[in-house]
Amino acid sequence: MLSVFNLIDVSKINDPETLELIEILKLTSENLKETLNDSIDQLIENENVNTQLTDINLNTALEEVLLSINSLLEDSKAIINIDFSEVQNIIFNKAYIKSIFLNLITNSIKYAKPEQVPCITIKTQRTNGIKQLIFSDEGIGFDMDKVKDKIFGLYEKFHGNEDCTSNGIGLYLVYNHISSLGGRIAVESKLDEGATFTISFKY
Repeated sequence: MLSVFNLIDVSKINDPETLELIEILKLTSENLKETLNDSIDQLIENENVNTQLTDINLNTALEEVLLSINSLLEDSKAIINIDFSEVQNIIFNKAYIKSIFLNLITNSIKYAKPEQVPCITIKTQRTNGIKQLIFSDEGIGFDMDKVKDKIFGLYEKFHGNEDCTSNGIGLYLVYNHISSLGGRIAVESKLDEGATFTISFKY
């Protein structure tokens, strides 16, 4: 709604009542935005409460996420390559792993190269006995020299994407989900060469 109000040229509106109504609606929308942001902050603060660990089949969890965003996948024509042959199951929180899949997949689609079908690879591996989830894409990537200290920060955005649904909390949530359960996440990226996220699990 705020984006719509920003497009309205009030200089072309002569009716005082209409102008007043627009201003009221704009203020109401701004207040709603602040309320929603406060709610998001509270959810983030409380997200570590009652985090139940369970034995999770990664393929099953991923299939549930893909089903929930089926229309997005069809519209984007995204190609997703999956290989969980090295690690099929992890001990983790199911809601967290589904949120991780959801945020990383939607980010890769959102920041795919223009006029190019998003291509995403999700695989597992073991490194020195540690279970890892590797998530990579071929999108527009990041300039790591500029964003390496901020990439997992709350409300951080690194591209001038016009999608008003981009709220800058996706990677923060991913980081918080992993670190709160003793895991680690690392990212490698170059502009126009995509990004690779390596998640190392504690269990």
